[in-house]
Amino acid sequence: MRPVHPLSDSELDEHLANLDRDGYTIIRNQIAPEYLDPLRDIAQRAADDYIAAWRGGMKLSEVHIGDKYGNRKFDLNPNARACFLWGDAAIELLDHDTVHAISEPALGTYHFSDLVANTQRYNPGEQLGGFHRDFRPGLTANGKHRGLWFFFLLDGYTAENGATSVIPGTHCFKADEDPGTPDPNPDHYSNRVQVIGDPGDLLVLNAAGLHCAGMNQTREPRRTLNIRVMQPEGKFHYNAWDLVGPGRQAKASARVKRFMQPPAELVAELRTNWAVMPSEYEAD
Repeated sequence: MRPVHPLSDSELDEHLANLDRDGYTIIRNQIAPEYLDPLRDIAQRAADDYIAAWRGGMKLSEVHIGDKYGNRKFDLNPNARACFLWGDAAIELLDHDTVHAISEPALGTYHFSDLVANTQRYNPGEQLGGFHRDFRPGLTANGKHRGLWFFFLLDGYTAENGATSVIPGTHCFKADEDPGTPDPNPDHYSNRVQVIGDPGDLLVLNAAGLHCAGMNQTREPRRTLNIRVMQPEGKFHYNAWDLVGPGRQAKASARVKRFMQPPAELVAELRTNWAVMPSEYEAD
C-alpha cells in the first residue's frame, strides 16, 4: 500500500531521528481516504467478534491484551488480535511502504508480530490504567529498537477522544539497565505529550517507552489498527503466515509473505490457530 504522502529521504531521516530521541513520531497522510472505511469496518467487526467471544464466556486472557491495572472494561475497550483475518484491506496494510521504510533501519531484522484493532468507546467517567510499557528492553545492545507499534489512526486522535499520551525518551534502556517503575499517577509526568492526529495519520511508537491511552469523551469510537513489529527476539503469539490461510496467502505480495513469516527458530512452537476468528470465517 502506497501512502498518500510518501516519505522523502530527508523526511525519513527526520522520523528515524525522532524515534531514536523520543521513542515516537507522528507521520501525516499515510492512508488514502478510500481505504479508511474498509479499515474501519475491519476494526469494528473484529472488536464486535471479540466482545461476543468475551460475553460467551471465553477467558479474558484468550481474547484481549491484559491490563495489569485491572480496570479495563472489555466492552468499552476491546483489543482484537489477528485482524488480517477480517478483510483484504488489512493484508494490503501490511504492505504499507512507510512501515517497511521505518522498520528496516530502526530494527534491522524485523518480523510481523500482530495486527491489533484498538478500540476506545465512549467512556467519560472512568480513568484508564496509568503509564506503562508493553515490553522491555526498549533498545538492543547495538542501539536498535527492539520493537515498534505502527498505529494507523482510523478516526483520528484528539484530546476529547482520548488520544494516546507518551513520555518522550523513556524507551532508552537496554537489557542490563533498569528503567524504573512507572508512577501510577498520570499527572506525575509534566513532560507528557498527547499525540494529536487526523484520520489517515500514523503514530510510530517504541512501546517500551511509557505511554497511556486516555478516556474517550465523545460518542464516536476511537479506532486504530496497530501493526506490531518485532526483532526476532521479540514476543510472537502465533504463526501469522500459517494462520492467514492459503486463500489470503495468494493475495499477499512477496514483501508481505516475508514479513509474516515468523523467525525460523520459533516456527515449531508457535500456534497455527487462534481463539477468536471472524464470525463469518471459513477455512480456506
